[in-house]
Amino acid sequence: MWGMEGARVVEVGHGVAVPFCGRLLADLGADVVKVEPPQGGDVTRRWGPTSPRAEMSPMFAYLNASKSSVTVDLTVPKGRDLLAGLLSTADVVCMDLPPATAVEWGLDFDTLHETNERLVVVTVTPFGFSGPYRDFAAYDLTVFHGGGEGYVLGAGLNHDLLPDRPPVTAGTFLAGYQTGLTAATGAVAALVALGDGAEGQHVDASAQEAQVSLNHLTAMRYVDGVLETRDNRRFTFGGVVACQDGHVEVLPLEQHQWELLVRLMDSPAWAAEDRFATGADRSVNGPEINSRIAEWAADKTRAEICERGQELGLPVAAYLGTGEVLTEARSRWRDFFVDVDYPGKGPLPQPRLPFQTGADPVPRRPAPLLGEHTEQVLGEQLGLSDNDLSLLRANAII
Repeated sequence: MWGMEGARVVEVGHGVAVPFCGRLLADLGADVVKVEPPQGGDVTRRWGPTSPRAEMSPMFAYLNASKSSVTVDLTVPKGRDLLAGLLSTADVVCMDLPPATAVEWGLDFDTLHETNERLVVVTVTPFGFSGPYRDFAAYDLTVFHGGGEGYVLGAGLNHDLLPDRPPVTAGTFLAGYQTGLTAATGAVAALVALGDGAEGQHVDASAQEAQVSLNHLTAMRYVDGVLETRDNRRFTFGGVVACQDGHVEVLPLEQHQWELLVRLMDSPAWAAEDRFATGADRSVNGPEINSRIAEWAADKTRAEICERGQELGLPVAAYLGTGEVLTEARSRWRDFFVDVDYPGKGPLPQPRLPFQTGADPVPRRPAPLLGEHTEQVLGEQLGLSDNDLSLLRANAII
């Protein structure tokens, strides 16, 4: 059992960051109501190919498992009244509205606090709810590069092979997922504070700041007078190594790990030379070591290198493609992927939370169809009658 059981969360957001925040809270046991516009809903419903087993995009299915969907037109006063009703008894609201819109609609922290002092208000914006950039619009790619990480990506072997390549992004929607995780952490912390008698707080999550927080090593080096770029961001030796069927990552950072790498390579004579004896020596001669490692690995498979390296205790791992990750044996052994049943469509595998305890949470139910729970939620929580709901629907408010 998890501490979020019984907590009511209202989610007003689209894309990745806010829905991922809501997904995490739902996995921890919260009752999450996702408020979507009646026409089309969350844009991620249509991002990428639609899964025939879920009648929605795989991204939406993942981000919105275990939630209820309520359609409300927030652009009209009556729609905002309905949302206000839901928020009057909620514990958390997580939103990605632009600050000016939130204030105009009465959905800023100060206004909401007047009617529900215990409400935790989580706002997710590109550059924060305050500050000179508060009204700037941005997408995931914008804030990723605004966090500085893209400036140094494409380093190491990538830079050696493509020295003129422009900055690259990392992964898919990394900034959005990091921001969602940041927002969820803040929401849980604010809920814990409520147990000590505190009032609800404003959790102001900036996507740019969430991304910068991942870039701490580069920032620390800058303070020490070193500007890290793609030209100098690399391990002195090791790192990405090309092999027969792909790439592996080899990290012999300590003396005993260097000795293990030498054993992995069958103790070549060159590795015993004095100029490779200490870490300082190896740093000076890093390019030659990398050349020797590349020559050794060229005719070996990832499995050969990794299995033998792990037997020795050397930090080494293969670069895996998506299909390999999904079928990789150790993921199945830990039951990281669980099957969520979509009625009439069958099971769809989805990742659960990336940690395990004695009460492991899993997605409890599939992501909702658009407006699937509108009548149920508005009827039960706001006391609206069938006639009330019919009138709202006739006026395109729900």
